Amino acid sequence: MWAIYMNEIIITKFGGTSVADFACMSRCADFAKNISQPSVIVVSAIAKTTKLLLSLIQLNLSVQKRQEIIGMVREKHYAILNHLDDSSALKLDLEKHLKNIEETSLLLGNEINPLLIDRLLSCGEQMSSLLFVEILKNKNIPAVLFDARKAIKTDSNFGNAKPDIAKIKENVFKNLFPLCENNVVVTQGFIGADDNNNTTTLGFESSDYTATLLAEALGAKQVNIMTDVPGILTADPKIKLRTKTLNEISFREMSELARFGAKVLHPAALWPAIRNDIKVFVGSSKDPGCGTWIVNKTSGQPILRAITSRENQSLLTVSDYDLFHGHEFLVKAFEVFANHKVNVDLATTSDINISVILEADQITPKLLEELGGVGEIAVEKKFTLITLVGNNLHTTSGIGKKIFKTIGKNNIRVIAHGASSHNICFLVEKQSAEGLVKRLHKKLLR
Repeated sequence: MWAIYMNEIIITKFGGTSVADFACMSRCADFAKNISQPSVIVVSAIAKTTKLLLSLIQLNLSVQKRQEIIGMVREKHYAILNHLDDSSALKLDLEKHLKNIEETSLLLGNEINPLLIDRLLSCGEQMSSLLFVEILKNKNIPAVLFDARKAIKTDSNFGNAKPDIAKIKENVFKNLFPLCENNVVVTQGFIGADDNNNTTTLGFESSDYTATLLAEALGAKQVNIMTDVPGILTADPKIKLRTKTLNEISFREMSELARFGAKVLHPAALWPAIRNDIKVFVGSSKDPGCGTWIVNKTSGQPILRAITSRENQSLLTVSDYDLFHGHEFLVKAFEVFANHKVNVDLATTSDINISVILEADQITPKLLEELGGVGEIAVEKKFTLITLVGNNLHTTSGIGKKIFKTIGKNNIRVIAHGASSHNICFLVEKQSAEGLVKRLHKKLLR
């Protein structure tokens, strides 16, 4: 019988900007030191490391360019290592990972292999977690490094692996939980392993997902997601307007924000929290006192909670003028999307047309070729999807009038409303999007 209970454990995730350098890691270590309960820390790769590793995935990359990129990765990590005492053993461990990066990138220079890509990209989290454990120890915090691949078990869909919830619970209880009694446990976000112990990844920026998966497996009641912004804001902080930090937001509202463009939380991260009613705190590692609680039920349900936008959108329309086989037309079109693993967020349909809003990079030549066998194809590009998120929008009298009065003369290509009571979406031309977001926020959310 363990001296601690699983639900006493708090999971904290630090994002890439929160562990960007020695000062940032030290600040995060101080935060960890002040957590009075047993603690598991999930860390992302040091800021911009994954981007550098991605740049190594090129056929016939020159030796000079490869060494230049690896040198930049080394420099980022040694800038932290050089602040630590007695770092000789840590240096050897870092060099092993850097050697792995070099060898794997050489293989990728001849063949773009998804298994090798995941092996390469996982090195960022492995190196940052090594450094963070040592910083904790330097502050006299009992800390131990845990390899996430011993707990996060997935299928073999490299690049976007699906977690095996039952196996994760089994491995967490067996391998991770016993370490929590006397230590702060540090592990990696983003990565896992399949049944053959090949390294997998859960999708880009998925360390949040790792944190909530571990919380689910441990029966934890709280997850802290520490970022570079002071919580969930009423609009994208990159757009210059007077945003507000939300004190709380519901799981359903946050799901809509994450799905339609809010970058502060990975969309999949909410599902383990929803399944197990786990409170999620999103806050700033620079000012931990500020932040937003994501919970099942909020104290109030405002009509409009926030606005978000998703850039680089395209409108793909498939048309078939054979009125006698309309039902077959829709089935065939969605079969093609399913076969290409295209996630269709929004669609409008009629007997002869189907229009879907997609990320531009989802529209591949092979997708268009197969859809061409279903009907005529038209692709319109350079749009932004704006989404207003709130509650009971489908039954609130007058909300449509306020929104359309604010939109004014803006050309709206597609409107989506009714499928969810929590959002109203507008597809607009890229050049008019920021101005429209500002007007909607000023009139409806301030």
